[in-house]
Amino acid sequence: MRYLLILLISYAAFAKSGGEAKIKEKLNCTDKELARQDCHLVAGAYDIRLLPKTVAWSDGTWHTVDPMPLAGEAVEWERAGFRILAGRPILQIWLWEKGFSETQVQSLRWFVTDAEKRKLTILQEGIVRRRRPEEMPAPSELAAGKKANLTKVAKRKYLYDGWEPHYVKGLPGGSLEWQLSGEKKIISKVDAGQGHKSR
Repeated sequence: MRYLLILLISYAAFAKSGGEAKIKEKLNCTDKELARQDCHLVAGAYDIRLLPKTVAWSDGTWHTVDPMPLAGEAVEWERAGFRILAGRPILQIWLWEKGFSETQVQSLRWFVTDAEKRKLTILQEGIVRRRRPEEMPAPSELAAGKKANLTKVAKRKYLYDGWEPHYVKGLPGGSLEWQLSGEKKIISKVDAGQGHKSR
C-alpha cells in the first residue's frame, strides 16, 4: 500500500510537469568539452551540440545542423556559452584560429550568433585577443637532448596579449547591445542575418 501511494504521488508530479523530464540548463562548455571539441548546451527550449565542423540545434520543434564558424580553421576552442538574451537564443563562441604569419600569431575570434529563424546566423564577430608561441628549441638541441623536456615540447606554450573588452547584452524590445573595445552596435531583430563586420 505504501509503495502504491509513492507511485501515485510520483505519477502526479510527472503529469503536472507535462509528462516530460525537464532537462537541466547547461549554459557553458566545460574545459574537458572544449579540449575534445564536443560540447552540449541547454537553455530554455533549446538544445545545442557543438562539434568541430557543425552546430546542431533544436528548439523542440525545428532541428537543424549548421556549419561551425572557422570549421577546420580553428586550432583550439577557448570557450562557448549559450543564453536567452532579450528573448533571443544567443550562442557565443571564442575560437583560436591558425597563425598565418611567419611569427605564427594566432587570433581569438569571438562569434555572437543567433539560433532563430531555423538557422544559425552570425550577428557579429571580432578579434578579442592574440597570442604567439614561445621560442621552440632548435632541432639540433632536441637531437642532442640539451635541457629539452620532450613532454613540454609536445604541448606548445604561448605568450598572450591582454583581452580586448567585449560583451553582448539584451535590451528591451528584443534588441542586443554588442561592444568590442571602442566599437558599439545595437542589433535589432530586423537587423539579424543582414551581415556582420569582421575586425
